[in-house]
Amino acid sequence: MANSWHYFVNQMDNCTKNSFKKAKKLSDYHDAALLRAKNDNPTDTDYATAYSRYHILHLAFVAAYILWQSKGGAQESGTLNIKQLMSLMTAKINRWWGQIIVIYAADTTRFKAIFPDLRNPFRVGPRNSRIAAVGTLSANIGADVALSATKTEVDAYYAQLNTANTGQTGDKTAVDTASAACEAARKAAMVGQFQNVGLFINKTPDNPSIYAHLWDVETITNPAQTIWKGHLDVNENHQVFIHTFTPGDDLRLKCVGVTSTDKIVFYLASTPGGTDSDPVTVLINHQQTINVTAFNVTDYSTHRYLTVVNQSTGETRFMVQMY
Repeated sequence: MANSWHYFVNQMDNCTKNSFKKAKKLSDYHDAALLRAKNDNPTDTDYATAYSRYHILHLAFVAAYILWQSKGGAQESGTLNIKQLMSLMTAKINRWWGQIIVIYAADTTRFKAIFPDLRNPFRVGPRNSRIAAVGTLSANIGADVALSATKTEVDAYYAQLNTANTGQTGDKTAVDTASAACEAARKAAMVGQFQNVGLFINKTPDNPSIYAHLWDVETITNPAQTIWKGHLDVNENHQVFIHTFTPGDDLRLKCVGVTSTDKIVFYLASTPGGTDSDPVTVLINHQQTINVTAFNVTDYSTHRYLTVVNQSTGETRFMVQMY
């Protein structure tokens, strides 16, 4: 239909389509509220009906969510690993170039056989072709005794690249599968909540709001900001936002800069702009997803100030996403 009647629109489904974590928050709330209402009203069979049919959907969603979360964490780690290794390629090729040119001048046949296309294969092209170029470099060095130390380094790096790249590919397949299963379970749970809306409207159609406490209405109707971005000058200390976290909360952190040594550091402080927590460092042009427990604080009601500090030699930009 071009325009759906808003009474037929499932608000729980709509507001959680892009957030499994938000769906879990709604599901935890609804499941617990129904159980409490059922226990407080043992003679009212509507509460028992609503709880028994929803609790099955809730457990299925929680199980799918936990699996997705574990696969997602593995995939994120794999992504960071291969990205970090690839970011080292230019420096490593420059190092090996310098080691080889000392033994074989750039205008010799042997040097040209080792680097037939100079450094271009390592600089441009898709990831797999650049990784393959490192393997080709090893093959071109071959059994050259004068370059045995260099070949050992090349082989070790090539093995790291292959392991990380293969692992990331497998992790991505796993997380895609887990994500699809979690989405199906999320949808079923949110439809279950919508079904219960109908049940309790039918119970007291003249005043259905008396059952509003069975749903997390605040989260459903008040979407909060989830992404923050900003620019940091050299050595700048910046308060990103104030929020009371719980140990299960996740953050995605990203640093964008210029110099290869650039980095920014995040803290979950007890004062505005403070740094009284364990640091979480994000390197240049990398992103990582962390649980707030990485800040190693004991009182989240006090440590509410997310701070970012630019420890780079130049200007940087940051991005924070709250899940």
